Amino acid sequence: MSARAPVDVVALLSRLLAIPSISKHEAEKVAFLAAFFRERGAAPVVEGRNLLVARGHGPQALLLNTHTDTVPDSPSWTRQPFSGEIAEGRVHGLGATDAQGCLAAMCAAFLGAAFDEARGRLLLAATCDEETGGEGLEKFIGEIRQRHGLPAAVVVGEPTDLAICVGQRGLLRLVTRARGRACHASRPHEGENALLAAARDALAGEEVAAALPGEHPLLGRTTVVPTMISGGVKANVVPDLVEITWDVRTIPNYGNDRTLEVFRSKVRSEVIVKSSRFHPIVTDPVADIVVAAREALGTPVRGFGGISDLFWARESPGVIVGPGKPEQSHTADEFILVDDLTAGASAYRRLIERFFDHG
Repeated sequence: MSARAPVDVVALLSRLLAIPSISKHEAEKVAFLAAFFRERGAAPVVEGRNLLVARGHGPQALLLNTHTDTVPDSPSWTRQPFSGEIAEGRVHGLGATDAQGCLAAMCAAFLGAAFDEARGRLLLAATCDEETGGEGLEKFIGEIRQRHGLPAAVVVGEPTDLAICVGQRGLLRLVTRARGRACHASRPHEGENALLAAARDALAGEEVAAALPGEHPLLGRTTVVPTMISGGVKANVVPDLVEITWDVRTIPNYGNDRTLEVFRSKVRSEVIVKSSRFHPIVTDPVADIVVAAREALGTPVRGFGGISDLFWARESPGVIVGPGKPEQSHTADEFILVDDLTAGASAYRRLIERFFDHG
């Protein structure tokens, strides 16, 4: 298929936001997107709750990817989260920024970009479960490669205010389990208080971070943060088991395995690894996709603050970039500025065209 008439990206986003797609419930939105592309002459492929659509038949493939799912709405919302209301220069709704704005902008750019389809292939994958993990790009990337081979480059849509993010930190999700001996709280000397042991471990998190010196120029420092604590059975019982959940963000200087070794050496409790699947990744700053992004967008190059689906496509050089203010993600009464949305669609289109010009 060739480039089509411009898509009204604001109207498209409003329609997308009117279709709830909380993680694991993206099927209706995928069906809408499939019909949207068929009406415009494309032949989308739907596998599970994932969609893939392609333009061109050249040897070099550029993959655009973003997610269709959102987090649940919270009781703090004062607007209807699925209205897609356009008001006061904003598009309102759950996921407006994270990442339905990216999705609408990518759809518009996919259809509107002008490039030599005999030289390149443009792929758009709208995938599920990014917020939770499961059946999204981590599984669907195999289908994409089976159909189109290894993409030459990847653009992942997340709200970055159009900054070009060329890497992200890794993630360790850990639990420390402090054990003691229960007794009556009026006679604490007869037992062993697991809460005190857990408290010492919580403070040791600062020692872990300090023992991992160095700072990555784009990704910053390793962070070691206790985020949840649970334990105890009653106000007058010394607890014999207390658990702390930890969020540890790793950088290439040390990586997940070495960071875990340091963590184990600093805490006294049992350490349970809940997740270590996301490792730090950085794209070479001279890769064609980075050069094309810098030339097309002219925005800052930096690291991404969180975790994205770029990890699952890491065999290809990639960038994370998208419209919307990152601080709007997962907030009550979420919105995206109309001006940011339209700028995002234009930025994606320029990036696509510049990348294929380089090729």
